[in-house]
Amino acid sequence: QGFSSQMFGFKNIPIVSGWWGCGAFGGNKAVKFIIQVVAAGIANRPLHICTFGDSTTAEQCSKFLRLMKDNRVSIGKLYTLLRRVPKPVNHWQQTDFYVFDAICKLIRDEERGF
Repeated sequence: QGFSSQMFGFKNIPIVSGWWGCGAFGGNKAVKFIIQVVAAGIANRPLHICTFGDSTTAEQCSKFLRLMKDNRVSIGKLYTLLRRVPKPVNHWQQTDFYVFDAICKLIRDEERGF
């Protein structure tokens, strides 16, 4: 039998995380960020990401979240969009934030009916 963090009084305690990982996503901070947003959303817990002074990534993450909120993208929809992001054809074509850009493009395409 599993357990729920809410059973033990952890309901409003935030998840605090950062750029952890084994390298399965090639160190892509955008992918790691989205996965953590989805996990925190499913757990219904606030998420605090420690960016360790990386203001560019922090700004991009904030901008991405604002766009998701403005477009009323649910956690489930965000997960679905993440799974639809195509892998870059060549590794050198991949930017640090290509995943954010690809998800934004998918949202725009859906709005236009593509």
